[in-house]
Amino acid sequence: VLRGIHEYTHVFQQSVAEIPTWMAEGNAVFMEAWLPWLERRREPEAVMRWFMQSARDIRDTGLSIADMEEIESAPRRVAKYHRELAYDSGAWATAFMVHESSTRSVSSLRDEFYPLVKELGWEVALARYVGMESKEEFYEAFAAFMELSIGEQLQLLEGLKE
Repeated sequence: VLRGIHEYTHVFQQSVAEIPTWMAEGNAVFMEAWLPWLERRREPEAVMRWFMQSARDIRDTGLSIADMEEIESAPRRVAKYHRELAYDSGAWATAFMVHESSTRSVSSLRDEFYPLVKELGWEVALARYVGMESKEEFYEAFAAFMELSIGEQLQLLEGLKE
């Protein structure tokens, strides 16, 4: 089921527009945690805690999702952390995106964000969706979020809506 959710998310993404690697994989992984929660099959906190721990394991590298925009052209020192940056940090970047959006609604990714991507491209769409000036401002805000305690980070999930 989880693999189906993940891959179906990619099918949807590819039908809309190109997005960076961290966003493609992160959105798909986040949906693996979120959609089963909607059906009360599991709580997203445990899964997201594991993703955060993995993302924190590479803090001393100085790398972030900004380094994982394109896996195909990423330098070897970045590519070796593909899972931690694209999948694990990307899942949290997705949760952070939704939290920073005006609705805090996960379905707004599908209904608002992706139509913006199709119209404006992912960089402008990201900035508009989260109410920031640029993707760089988003990256800075997300980096600050990543420095919070895991407890504070998990609280973000409580503010998300269907």
